[in-house]
Amino acid sequence: MNTKSSYIFRAAALAGAFIALTGCTEDTYDTVSEAGIPQASDYNIVVKVDQETNQFTLNIDNPVGVYPVWKIYTKANPVISTRDGYSDIIVPAGDYEVEMQVGNRNGISEGVRTATIHIENTKIDFTPYMRNLTDGSSKEWHIDGSAPGHLGCGPAGSEGLEWWSAAPNDKKDWGVYDNKMIFADNGGTQSGLYTYDPGESGTIYVNTGITDLPPYSSSNTNDGQDYCAPAEIQADRRFELVADGADLVMVLPEGTLFGYLPNVEFYNNPRLKVHSISKNKIEVSCTNNDIAWHYILAPFEAAEPVFTGFKYDSEFNMWKNASVSLGSTFFANNDWGGIDQPEVTVTNEKIFFHTPADMGGSQWQGQVHVATDIVLSAEETYDFSIFVNAPVDSKVTVKPHPDGNDNEFLYADIVDFAADGSCFYLSDVAGFDGTLVLTLDFAGNPDTDFEISNIVIKKHSDDDGTVLPSEPDEPEAPVTWVDVNSEDNMFFGCEYTTEFYYAPGWAQIADPEMTADGNSFTLSLPEATTDQWQAQFKLHTNLATSADKAYDFRVTFTSDQSIPGVTYKCVKSGGGDNDNIFYMADRVEVPAYDEVTYKWVNLPGQDIDKLSVVLDFGGNPAGTEVTVKDIIIQEHRD
Repeated sequence: MNTKSSYIFRAAALAGAFIALTGCTEDTYDTVSEAGIPQASDYNIVVKVDQETNQFTLNIDNPVGVYPVWKIYTKANPVISTRDGYSDIIVPAGDYEVEMQVGNRNGISEGVRTATIHIENTKIDFTPYMRNLTDGSSKEWHIDGSAPGHLGCGPAGSEGLEWWSAAPNDKKDWGVYDNKMIFADNGGTQSGLYTYDPGESGTIYVNTGITDLPPYSSSNTNDGQDYCAPAEIQADRRFELVADGADLVMVLPEGTLFGYLPNVEFYNNPRLKVHSISKNKIEVSCTNNDIAWHYILAPFEAAEPVFTGFKYDSEFNMWKNASVSLGSTFFANNDWGGIDQPEVTVTNEKIFFHTPADMGGSQWQGQVHVATDIVLSAEETYDFSIFVNAPVDSKVTVKPHPDGNDNEFLYADIVDFAADGSCFYLSDVAGFDGTLVLTLDFAGNPDTDFEISNIVIKKHSDDDGTVLPSEPDEPEAPVTWVDVNSEDNMFFGCEYTTEFYYAPGWAQIADPEMTADGNSFTLSLPEATTDQWQAQFKLHTNLATSADKAYDFRVTFTSDQSIPGVTYKCVKSGGGDNDNIFYMADRVEVPAYDEVTYKWVNLPGQDIDKLSVVLDFGGNPAGTEVTVKDIIIQEHRD
């Protein structure tokens, strides 16, 4: 086998076509050996198919040190991809062959593994895709700069990533991520309204090869580099989803823009092969005779404005009309020797000064004390904010405290402030009895200008209308999930019996139809319910857990209609008092046509001899089909 040509397939540079989005350098390896070529027989193909949307995903079971080479036979010429986690949509029902080779730096295996993608139904109902595109009304999308491969290119007929794949934020300086692609539902099942909005940048990013397409080509710099061209809003153009052979295709009107303009052919006939459409991601590609281009879109979320604190001009801000003055300063070097005190300007609106170059780096070696006539009470709680602006990132100790008493305070710690200004605030903190002094310490900062503004102190009960910034999401708890179909998953292969309680209006009716397929359970709920516990489905298992261990739980839901609250409860079997011995009893949201996964990590174990998995879909609309799948119950793994 020719290992060199195999390597070029993986990291090919484009020949015979001009690509300006990236530059290429030749990779070199110290040791390349034909003996090191991997064997396909050592790896398995994992095929997952969402039969609601006909979307499939291909994974290699243990891709450490290797990459897959997929050939998917959905048409005469196979689709080829080298991406683990490759996803696509097949419209017609049928069985489709997949071949997989594996490669590494030494080359690609001669042998292949095969698998079958089984599609149960021909997808002529485009409602799930339209729902995800529009959220039932109108939804803004943009090219997802955070995702690897959000733009890319490859050979015609491929997914468009083989030759070049954009790194995260690769085009952040070109206005690409400002462009909005807006999809709106007009009541159609496979068509709607599309708007292109260039957004804040006001430009469209254009391939350098476009030299004769007014007005965009007039901005071509003719230096071999892609360029930005002024663009206007294109409102309420019609888009349509169509089946083209095995492919799902999005068709836009002639001359419609879509985030990056790759060639004249796409401008004249905008057609995008749809690889996936979910609530949070769209993956599409376009192709002409020479080249395919790849796009990944995410919902557009406007940047949250910089929070500057509570409202300075509010009638409740006691600082605004208080008597404030410079109380004292203390600046020392690293040996705590006194140094020249900088000039400090103090007004109600701003405090301004320049930190000295010889100021020390230890806390309290750069103190500024601001005296006030603001009297606080220990019987009240207060809100406080301060905005610190310097040309560099800085650390400032913030300590609002009573005059003459250093041991009481609203807060007393070092705060990180971002360059060019950021805010520190307190909300609903206990007060103290005394006159307020604001002590700030700037030790450890370079010689630079500081401007402190927007100081607010008010009673928490006085609402000035400020909306506090949302708290950042907590990082996901550390856990290593076992394979859902492995013996390490306690639920895999366990014995169970089922029980139903289906009672719209609390009048029990016939059990819903349920189909089980391994670790996947699909229920058809013909009648609507309104209250929790009116649509119960229970799996009574032989699983046992122990109080001397900890456990992780995971479950995935899909539904063709939104269910505002699905209850998931892992509980000791038997009913009665056993209902109070459980790991979780959470009610979670399941949006229509969106696969959602919920996790509970490192829960303390309980002595349970037989565990029941209890689900309730109370509140479901009539005619709901919902699937619960990929249940994992495992002993906790970091």
